[in-house]
Amino acid sequence: MAARRRRPGKPSRVASTSRPGPTARRRGTAAAIENQEAPPAQPPRGGSFPVVALGASAGGLHALEEFFSSLPAQSGMAFVVVTHQAVGRTSLLPELLARCAHVPVVEALPGMQVEPDRVYVAPPGSRLRIHGGRFETIRDAGGVSPPLPIDTFLRSLAEDRKHSAFCIILSGTGTDGTLGLQAIKGESGLVVAQDPASAEFPGMPTSAIATGVVDFVLPVAEMPARLIAYARGPFLRGVESPPAPAPAERTTLKQILALLNARTGGDFSGYKVNTLRRRVERRMALHQLHRMDDYLAWAQKDPGELQALFKELLIGVTSFFRDPNAWKAVSAALQSMLAARPDPSRAST
Repeated sequence: MAARRRRPGKPSRVASTSRPGPTARRRGTAAAIENQEAPPAQPPRGGSFPVVALGASAGGLHALEEFFSSLPAQSGMAFVVVTHQAVGRTSLLPELLARCAHVPVVEALPGMQVEPDRVYVAPPGSRLRIHGGRFETIRDAGGVSPPLPIDTFLRSLAEDRKHSAFCIILSGTGTDGTLGLQAIKGESGLVVAQDPASAEFPGMPTSAIATGVVDFVLPVAEMPARLIAYARGPFLRGVESPPAPAPAERTTLKQILALLNARTGGDFSGYKVNTLRRRVERRMALHQLHRMDDYLAWAQKDPGELQALFKELLIGVTSFFRDPNAWKAVSAALQSMLAARPDPSRAST
């Protein structure tokens, strides 16, 4: 992963939650944390702290250094750096990042338990995975560089961490990370992409944005504050057995659904109340809103927000199409049905 001199360009643009479409930028959805050195708020229930995967390739070193130099020592999150590195070479990335980071930086080793306020760097020449909060590595035979190491890790992170899985796609060429980030979003995790205007090589973030599921498109220096603000919100801190909504909250939720139905034609009145509330709370966390009636007012002013909420409510349905086991079951059922059909060539005349 070679570093290049940062190219001159336009001032970085602040972008927020994406709407349907390839770029979907909007200003001002959340303010930066004024004091990043403040200790984190109450961690998510059950101790499932967020794990943030950072995928980078060509030109990614500068972006990584900028990110970790802006990250405070106490964020309450773990960070895993996955890059494209050749097999058989000693990685200097842990040493380089340790010079600018305010938290310990180590190489991710098999069996290592992930802990908050640590940076883990994937070893070169292997595919890193996470299972049960511990790292696993898969080395490909033949001394060939592993294909799509970022996608591989993001998919395992989505399965292991669910809504506490975060990913950031930084500078790089190609499309690695594009499939994996959709798995993260499918589990209601957080997806961030570097603003292509600030990337030395915009291929990877541009491909990520084109999926239409990226939550934030940001300059690198703004990412740590946005991650911390989201992690401190009620969406992650209230995920375990939430109480039934109060009557006033239930009324507001019905108003949001009515507004959504009028805008999109989608009727979600048959969804479970807690499912609906969790999806709305996630949107609230993205915009740094703490009251549901504030979110209602936001949605009334911004029709694009209703489209984004509509897409998120459908995540549970569309996840079927990303489930390989589901497709295997469909394939087996179709083969059995076809085998049971009578052969027309043998039918009696």
